[in-house]
Amino acid sequence: MEEKRKRPRRSSLWSTLWDSYPAICSVVSAFVLTMVILFMAGLSVKIYGSPAKDPVPSPTPEILVVRYATPEEQAERDRQMVEALAQTVWGEARGCSTTEQAAVVWCILNRVDSPDFPNDPLMVVQQKGQFDGYDPDYPVESEMVALVEDVLTRWELEDGMVGDIGRILPEDYLFFEGDGTHNYFRQEYIKTGETWDWSLPSPYEKSRPGR
Repeated sequence: MEEKRKRPRRSSLWSTLWDSYPAICSVVSAFVLTMVILFMAGLSVKIYGSPAKDPVPSPTPEILVVRYATPEEQAERDRQMVEALAQTVWGEARGCSTTEQAAVVWCILNRVDSPDFPNDPLMVVQQKGQFDGYDPDYPVESEMVALVEDVLTRWELEDGMVGDIGRILPEDYLFFEGDGTHNYFRQEYIKTGETWDWSLPSPYEKSRPGR
């Protein structure tokens, strides 16, 4: 008697899944294990912090080198200062007496000694809006240069407490103005009507300015 042929099993979703169960279990297990490992790694970073990294090396700081002016540079600076002062005297007091011209230089040096102005004669002269009589294009006359150098020498001797050095303007006179003939020196910026009376003896001439 002929055997009955078996009918081929009909494929279904459930049977396919059932047949693939071992493979699915392996994939799911691997996925779950991976997630657990990632979670534990993240928790460890949160609790203990991220692993220390080598610090980025900071650039080596530059060494500050203090360089003093050479004798040649200082001599050039002094020359510029003397010429600027001479130009200021020419612009502010040309035609005036030597005493009045010297008083312009003393007024500049009084500002150098004052905490309200730059601590350098050249910077005082070049300070904006202060000396209308200064202009770098003004002539540098030899007699003005000689007068400036004389006043500077007396000013430096004063620091050494060497008695009377021929100061003709007190230290607190910091301002002046001219009328085209004479200059009038004041202690205050605001005009008060009080100006220097030229009561100190002048090493340049016997008579006081204007007399």
